Amino acid sequence: MASRSLKILCSQCGAHVISYRKNGSGALLRLYLDCIENETKGVLVKTLIPNGFSNLVCLQCSQLIGFPLKHYSRQAWGLIPGSFRKKA
Repeated sequence: MASRSLKILCSQCGAHVISYRKNGSGALLRLYLDCIENETKGVLVKTLIPNGFSNLVCLQCSQLIGFPLKHYSRQAWGLIPGSFRKKA
């Protein structure tokens, strides 16, 4: 299956959190760092990555959206169900 582009939104305030390229079918369980689209990668590098790979939070309302993990040696955020919405 081809990849598709998704916008991840905060479920609490509706703010845009991240643009992501999803590969394959199935539920969105993790956001891999290498699949984040370029428009949001710069924001993440400036705000989240310098202090180590930290939690993914909404920059508007500070809701926790994901937690850092390694999945098959790839850096990712495990997503918290109900904390985000996705938009194609």
